[in-house]
Amino acid sequence: MVGRYKVSIIGAGRVGSTLAYLLKQGGYSIGGMSCRREESARRAVEFVSGGVPCRDNGEAVGDSDIILITTPDQAIATVARQLRGARIDWKGRIAYHCSGCLSSDILSPLAEVGSAIGSLHPLHTFAQPAQTVSRWKGCYFFIEGDARARQVALEMSAALGGKGVVISPQQKPLYHASATMASNYLVSLIWLSLLLWERIGIPFSEGVSALMPLMKGTFEDIEKLGVASALTGPVVRGDLTTIKAHLQALREADKMAWQVYCKIGAVTAELASRNGLLSSQQREELLGILQAANAS
Repeated sequence: MVGRYKVSIIGAGRVGSTLAYLLKQGGYSIGGMSCRREESARRAVEFVSGGVPCRDNGEAVGDSDIILITTPDQAIATVARQLRGARIDWKGRIAYHCSGCLSSDILSPLAEVGSAIGSLHPLHTFAQPAQTVSRWKGCYFFIEGDARARQVALEMSAALGGKGVVISPQQKPLYHASATMASNYLVSLIWLSLLLWERIGIPFSEGVSALMPLMKGTFEDIEKLGVASALTGPVVRGDLTTIKAHLQALREADKMAWQVYCKIGAVTAELASRNGLLSSQQREELLGILQAANAS
């Protein structure tokens, strides 16, 4: 069934190139792949081993059944208006964008001329396409749009070795905020930790090597044991002496790290308390210390 679909990519950067590669592996035919620079489009086609490089978005649509708009969020509306103005028969086609936050409503100019519309967001990182495709299996896709777009997106998700989940357009900002916290902000938290390592004379690169087994172990524990059971450290132990020492050291070393520690410490206390790992009295004592420190 999937073999009959031909897919074009508008904005064949890291996300677009990765999806095109995986779609081709999943039995889809790849049509035009457009970028602002023809050289970038050619690199994308070379990576995918399929498709046609294009600079013009309308040309890239060609005779494809499915159009994936994988541009940055701020460009999607402009691309939709541009494609509507092109001499393209949109009846029978499906246009998707891949934004995690925006709904398919932003593609309404294409719906007005006969296209089905939807959004298809792969919950994955795209730092390097070659690395992404090597660890893709099991990726979740969050989907919304009109009925036909939802059904075809679910089929694509399965063909890509992933799992499709339909959510409402109204849920997308909250969904994407949670994903941002779990991935992007995690990187920021690790960066902040590494800055503290530099304060004690350990180079940044060595800090990464030292922390990696700890971080990998935590992720393995979350996967095998669950979130609550993976939680260890002074908060779970109710070790107020250690937490006070942390706060003093952080206050002297880095105010931003100190503030973050207080905020995340309160969240950790809540997690521990809700799962019976911390008594109500221990929770209140801990929150009192963190709130007093943050207010001072």
